Amino acid sequence: MSSSTEIDRYRQAGSDFIVAARSGTARQAPGADGSWSATMIAHHMADADMHFAIRVREILVHENPALTFFDEEKYAEHLAYEKRPIEPALLAIKSIREETADLLLALPEDAWSRSGTRSDGLKLTIREIIQKATHHAEEHIAQIKNAL
Repeated sequence: MSSSTEIDRYRQAGSDFIVAARSGTARQAPGADGSWSATMIAHHMADADMHFAIRVREILVHENPALTFFDEEKYAEHLAYEKRPIEPALLAIKSIREETADLLLALPEDAWSRSGTRSDGLKLTIREIIQKATHHAEEHIAQIKNAL
């Protein structure tokens, strides 16, 4: 898949997530089974997108940087996802994805193969990070739609 196609998918997945989360039918309270509400998912997505975006930048600036582990449960527990309004999270997702997409469009093709290493030893290229971010949004779109 070409880099421009990857960027388009990344951008579109963010937009599609925002539409799903804003949907009048999206569940805004946690499920009886403890499943996250659309608001909680939106805050999780904003935090995850921040991590993905920082990873891309760290890889561009440093040679094989250590990539910080994103513990989604700790973020949810300590950052009061369930008590915060959804709109700032959705605006963050839009801004982060637009800014990162613009950065990616400015990169030469060979930059997409630059990599960093997670604490578990897994090497991730910029291309893989963007693919993960795209897939992550798509998974949460489905999660919101299935919770209706």
